[in-house]
Amino acid sequence: MGASTPLIFSGALIFVIFTALGFGGMELIVHAALRKILVLKEGSDVWNMWKTMPVPIYTRFRIFNVTNPEGLANGEKAILHEMGPYTYLQDWEKEDITVDPEDDTIRYRMTKTYFFQPELSAGSDDDVVTFINVILVASSHVASEIVQDEFMMSQMNDMLAEKNERLTKTATVRQILFDGVSFQAFVDLFNNPIVADMAADMGLYLPDNIKDGKFSLLKNKNGTDDGWLVVKSGLESPDQLGKIVSYNNETFLKHWRNDTCNSINGTDGTMFPPFLTRDSIVHIFSPPICRSFSAEYHSDQETQGLRTYRFIGSPKNFQAPKSNPDNWCFCKLQPNKTEVESCPIDGLFNIWPCTEGAPILASLPHFYGTEEWIKDGVEGLSPDFNKHNTMLDFHPLTGSPVEAWGRVQLSVELVQYYSMSLFANVRRAVVPILWIEEGSTLEGETLMGLQFIDGFINGFCYAKYIFMGIGIIMIIAGVVLLVLNGNKKKVMSPQPIVYGQDIEETSLDFGPTFTFTPNPE
Repeated sequence: MGASTPLIFSGALIFVIFTALGFGGMELIVHAALRKILVLKEGSDVWNMWKTMPVPIYTRFRIFNVTNPEGLANGEKAILHEMGPYTYLQDWEKEDITVDPEDDTIRYRMTKTYFFQPELSAGSDDDVVTFINVILVASSHVASEIVQDEFMMSQMNDMLAEKNERLTKTATVRQILFDGVSFQAFVDLFNNPIVADMAADMGLYLPDNIKDGKFSLLKNKNGTDDGWLVVKSGLESPDQLGKIVSYNNETFLKHWRNDTCNSINGTDGTMFPPFLTRDSIVHIFSPPICRSFSAEYHSDQETQGLRTYRFIGSPKNFQAPKSNPDNWCFCKLQPNKTEVESCPIDGLFNIWPCTEGAPILASLPHFYGTEEWIKDGVEGLSPDFNKHNTMLDFHPLTGSPVEAWGRVQLSVELVQYYSMSLFANVRRAVVPILWIEEGSTLEGETLMGLQFIDGFINGFCYAKYIFMGIGIIMIIAGVVLLVLNGNKKKVMSPQPIVYGQDIEETSLDFGPTFTFTPNPE
């Protein structure tokens, strides 16, 4: 058989191995390896990246400056000018970590600290902004719901007007975000003995976060945490990696009207389960907004040289009950009204349980995805899908966000109250205060690691055909050798000589030159 048999056998073996690996086998091997690696095991690389974020996280604030404050108070549309971004680098650090191997869980707090980045900002945090008087609007709204007494509301209006409270306030960016804007007039109002007694009888109170006379959007949120989280390590199942089990020792929130809306779904946004598909739904829990949000597949992308799946915030997140009946339990019922009547607007979400009753409305920036009359109620907005939607570009195999930007806008609703001169002439509108963009782009060793994984897999996709081709060539070469060897043996076999027989006269023809004929004996 010679060398042909080993050649055929080796070619067949190479062909079978790389066919098996190329059509499912390698995927199983890679998945098995990632199942062992992508686990929150203390001391591992994955653990270290989870504990301290390996990439810079930026938060960008864009604040809406009201350019016509007097006109707004007299019934004009708010004319807005977007200022910023004012960019802050965030330091996320998980602390007080406790591992429970029996439950496959990890308990921790995550502190967030903000550092202003002037070189990445379009302005200084000392810039002065005129913005909607959030506390005035919120307190008037709450009073109208609870007091429902025009004389009392008129008295409250006069007391605040005497303290120079107006529909808008002016402050620096740093005061609005962190240091605090003075609202001493409201503290003085509630310290009035007559008002204090009446407020107590009606269940009105001054929120704790402004009892010192100052209010800011991120008051007591710099260098602090949002509470205790317990998450799965992923050891039992990769689809449980980072999934939140409880928040502040509760498995459900207590803000909304049933367990569906109070469910704590998804991760804290720093880690996601691997093996995402285009049919996957990604969930993220946001303590500041007191609920979980979902993101769904939108398109294939190439991000940082990697093939990624782009997920966007689901339109269902901010839909009213009329469009998404599952959101009925997020709706704050108004007296003698149904959910559809109480929460009729698509694209807005009232986060009052997170703001001590203040009717702050969350939406996508520039009212992207809201109803047209909301967008038309102010001037100066330009909704854009790419700029104003939440977008997460995932490496599908590992579940790592290669680039992610969460975006949300906070607004208040202006309502006309005839008994309050401060609101007597305003037109109904939802007026934005600011919008926030938070996210990061993968870089450094983590990015190189994913590029190596993709490079290996992509390289193997081409290599399998090369090795399958080599296997086929080896098989063909072996068969050819086998055939040639068989023919050679047949041609070269000597003819047996039988003695005692006469040799017939034979002419040997050597071409045109000569012919040799043996002489007979």
